[in-house]
Amino acid sequence: MSEWELRVSQTMGGRESVGKGAKFLATSVRQMKRIRRKMREQGVEWLLHANRGKASWNKTASEKIKQVLQFARGRYSGLNDTYLTEKVKENGKIALSRPTVRTILHQGDRGGEKAWGQTSLREARRKAQEEISCLEGSTELKDLRDLAAKH
Repeated sequence: MSEWELRVSQTMGGRESVGKGAKFLATSVRQMKRIRRKMREQGVEWLLHANRGKASWNKTASEKIKQVLQFARGRYSGLNDTYLTEKVKENGKIALSRPTVRTILHQGDRGGEKAWGQTSLREARRKAQEEISCLEGSTELKDLRDLAAKH
């Protein structure tokens, strides 16, 4: 039972005033009286939305999600989401929009490595800077700089 339902039932039982219940629900006292009357007549069920507990009508099927992730991790790893969407439509015969494919890729990313196998430039630059900072003052860094200067 939600807090909303609880407050309405408390006002019906007399444990809370209609005014306090209306203030909590951000409605008028008159509207609170209507809500109480309807709850007496039809019960709590009229408060609940008809789609409560059901899956969304526009949810992407889990099989399609798995196929897109297989394409992204395997055959088409390294493609951006726009080009991957085109390839999935052509070869996988899966009609999804680019934002949907992008969402699938980012949700598949939660396992650690990016779903499509790319690392961002920022991550690569940060990693290189960490390696250089570890080598500061060492002979290996001097050798690397000398080697870079020759080429």
